[in-house]
Amino acid sequence: MFKSRWIQLKGMWKFGGARLLFAYIRDRICHSKTRERIISGIIAKNITTENDHSIEEKAAAFFCMKTGQTINYLAPQTFNEKIRWMMLYDSTPLKTQLTDKYRVREFVEKRIGAEYLIPLLGVWNKFEQINFGKLPEQYVLKCTHGSGMNVVVKNRDAIDYESMRLQFGLWLETNFAYSNFELQYKEISPLIIAEKYVEELDGNLLDYKVHCFNGEPRYIQVIGNRNLKEHTGRQLLYDFEANRLDWTFGDYPRYEQGILETDKLQLLYGISKRLAKDFDYVRVDLYIIHDKVLFGEMTFTPNAGLYTYNKDFTESVNRMLGSLIKISTPNRTEN
Repeated sequence: MFKSRWIQLKGMWKFGGARLLFAYIRDRICHSKTRERIISGIIAKNITTENDHSIEEKAAAFFCMKTGQTINYLAPQTFNEKIRWMMLYDSTPLKTQLTDKYRVREFVEKRIGAEYLIPLLGVWNKFEQINFGKLPEQYVLKCTHGSGMNVVVKNRDAIDYESMRLQFGLWLETNFAYSNFELQYKEISPLIIAEKYVEELDGNLLDYKVHCFNGEPRYIQVIGNRNLKEHTGRQLLYDFEANRLDWTFGDYPRYEQGILETDKLQLLYGISKRLAKDFDYVRVDLYIIHDKVLFGEMTFTPNAGLYTYNKDFTESVNRMLGSLIKISTPNRTEN
């Protein structure tokens, strides 16, 4: 515990110096968010530089600060390390397209068919262009260039348009790459889309997150009991032989009993494999509603590779998952 805390503090110092350490202390005392603004500014400054070595140094310090773990970009071994490595050195144009919540739809339609997509109601460059009178009573508005940038409208007459306008204005000005060094977000053109409201998605529907390694679906992370506002839920992890595993990714506590619909395993496997075949690692998120599979998203950097250790996600799990990702690191030497 002491070693992890020391690594975090050293990372904080290397990342932001005395200014960030002071903000960290002030935030803990005053419950403010000064540190988050400083971190975002430092990431933005380093991502826009031409000095790759500087980016790597700051990204390494950021990782240590967030996880209490060390990182080796020259020879990544763990799941966290390889995800962080791919964020800097494998953020390809295709990954940018598939991270974009609008442009990914074309890829999904070609690979598996339009019937797996939630119906699209509109696309706009800015909030003021939306004709709300043409939208149905219920729908979902979301930005295409980040995570968590969405509003569920259940009653059109209860909309606070000014509050929503200010929120989307703020989101559209945000480059999500500056949050955690997830460079695949950097070149996404911010848009607003509206999708059909699917009532089951707003309730206690199970979320099937299929983790694929080198194009092969390996594990299903099943999440339910979710409260999106409070960021709570429960989960279990399975392999494709329906075996319940004794570890998870640690982001939610476990269910006490099994929850997998085993008769859907082959369907989930086939869809995920067709979407994942080009990638060293990707997580394919799917839903099952009335026996129909719907596409959620493709995630290349789950939790931004910042998983911390606990009883469900241990160092040995981190290393085991890392061994499944086959990447070719460049022949570089430290400057």
